[in-house]
Amino acid sequence: MIRAVLFDVDGTLMDNNMLHIQAWKEAFKPYKDFDDADLLRYVGMGSDTYVQSLAPDLDPAGRDAIRDRKREIYKVIGAKAAPFAGARAALDAAHQKGLAIALASSANRVEIERYIALMDVASLLTAVTTASDVARTKPEPDLFLAALDKLNVSPAEAFVVGDTPYDVQAASKAGMPTVAVLSGGFAGPTLEAAGAVMVLRDVGELAERLDEIVSWLENRGTPD
Repeated sequence: MIRAVLFDVDGTLMDNNMLHIQAWKEAFKPYKDFDDADLLRYVGMGSDTYVQSLAPDLDPAGRDAIRDRKREIYKVIGAKAAPFAGARAALDAAHQKGLAIALASSANRVEIERYIALMDVASLLTAVTTASDVARTKPEPDLFLAALDKLNVSPAEAFVVGDTPYDVQAASKAGMPTVAVLSGGFAGPTLEAAGAVMVLRDVGELAERLDEIVSWLENRGTPD
């Protein structure tokens, strides 16, 4: 029986992946001028893994400098971030269905608290885990495992909603299926290749089809 749903935030509930890319582009300029496609490829990872993936030759101090620049740039650029139209509806639908809800994001706690306020969903949430809570971020499973612990449910009783291959990989390592959404900029075949069990347009479609999706996850037939 499905008792809980774990939501990624950036690119899933919040329309801000391109804002992150803009911030990373500026932060990386002293090192290299990456194009947007290069920067999108690793969106969804924690910032430590993200920088290491794009700049493997940099020493730890150099990687930390890029992360610090990005954090400061995003404080300004990120003010433009807004929830997707279906974000509140998806969380409300899960709450009405009686599912425990967790947010599990590689972002820091301050950012996530701001997004919770923007979406006005604090009353719907059972748990929140962020990069501030774990030693390793996505694609490692720590964020999702911490959320499961807070929710007091097993992996067999939960599923993840995310927008990147790294959400899917982290969920798989934690023993959970992922319903992926296209809103973060990754193509359906990329998400399926990572292991997503279903790909939806966005969380608005999740809200519309939640009963059907939960029933299918519990029975694991073939999605429409």
